[in-house]
Amino acid sequence: MIIGVAALVAAFAITDGVAAWSRDMLARESSVQDVAITPVTMEIVNGRTRRVRGYPVFEAEDADRAGAEVPGVMRYALTLNATAPVEYLDRRASAQLTLSTAGLADFGGMTVGFGRYFTDAEVARAAPVIVLGHRLAEELAGERDPLWLIGRTVRLAGQQREVIGVLAAPT
Repeated sequence: MIIGVAALVAAFAITDGVAAWSRDMLARESSVQDVAITPVTMEIVNGRTRRVRGYPVFEAEDADRAGAEVPGVMRYALTLNATAPVEYLDRRASAQLTLSTAGLADFGGMTVGFGRYFTDAEVARAAPVIVLGHRLAEELAGERDPLWLIGRTVRLAGQQREVIGVLAAPT
């Protein structure tokens, strides 16, 4: 399941010097680049786990700037993954959730089977829209075709989202 967001949260696990060196190396040595920044929200100190506080908050504009920083970048996306409950009428499911900028469909080679993917404008205004994975749409639609969910409203973690698309069935 995928929804658009205006702001995403992540933390760097590398220093600025290492980040600059990594960008330069990727630009020199690779025609295909996949760079991920993984959130660091917990750390172990003296054998005890503690929460990390004060990590940076990234917005869609930060992704645009990062995409422009490395020469030759053709596609990029900013994502955050989590698990969240989804409900439609009396059906409930726990779903893997990917919050992202609108570029994720192109970047990840995703195919929308029904409806459409969300737009940059919807991300910018944090529109309450959602693109469902095919299996989740089948589960929520029950006996109906997943296409039936397009235009309907599901509840994601208690918030209403309009279904604008369903990803193509996995092959």
